[in-house]
Amino acid sequence: MPTLGERVRHRRIDVFEAAVRDAVMEGPSGDAVLAAALDDLPRSRHLEVVVALGDAQGTHGPRALRAVLASPAADRDMRCAAVLALAKRCGHEASADLAAALSSRDAAVKQYAMLGLAYAADDRAFDAAFTRLRHLVRRQEAGPPTDLAFLSVQPPAVAAIFYLARHLDGAGGKRTVRLVSELRTQWDLLPARGRRWLAETWPECGPDGPAVPEVPAPEPRRLDAWIARDPLFGPAH
Repeated sequence: MPTLGERVRHRRIDVFEAAVRDAVMEGPSGDAVLAAALDDLPRSRHLEVVVALGDAQGTHGPRALRAVLASPAADRDMRCAAVLALAKRCGHEASADLAAALSSRDAAVKQYAMLGLAYAADDRAFDAAFTRLRHLVRRQEAGPPTDLAFLSVQPPAVAAIFYLARHLDGAGGKRTVRLVSELRTQWDLLPARGRRWLAETWPECGPDGPAVPEVPAPEPRRLDAWIARDPLFGPAH
């Protein structure tokens, strides 16, 4: 019977896809097989392996994903998938990788990095995310039209607000005052769906809320509920 590694490298696509799913379920040994396969699989199959590494468990996957981000040969889809996979499987420990990806020149990679930061990261990218928010509001990037209640399909500015809101310092705190002041100053420039999201998730930050120094940070439970139901961060296999 062929080994898992042999099946991952099989020329038939159905055998390959089934082996990738099996590798995710197998735990650390499957993680090692997937990571090693990136060295010799055809490039057309790399993306599926990178996506699967976001669901796998072990010590080899994170190194392989970081190598993808460092590779000049990796295309946009590969980089976006690697950013998301690192956020899903490494959580807080991927903070440095996500913060670095936020400085990418590629807008898509930058947005996936922002989503990853919102999902899992510490506060090291706070200033960079604030700068990104101001840039997005000026450009009025509305995002795709949808009524779905997922962070990943909201206007790009919402992901930046979400991340910033996770790392505030309470009513009257420097970060809270800074963000609320920015939101109120630019309120009419925010995408309509972004304003609706804020009204649901953090109503106190809007123009009709209390005085800026009295605005509390949003309830963590509301933010957690939003991110928890987003299929982007759920299992791909």
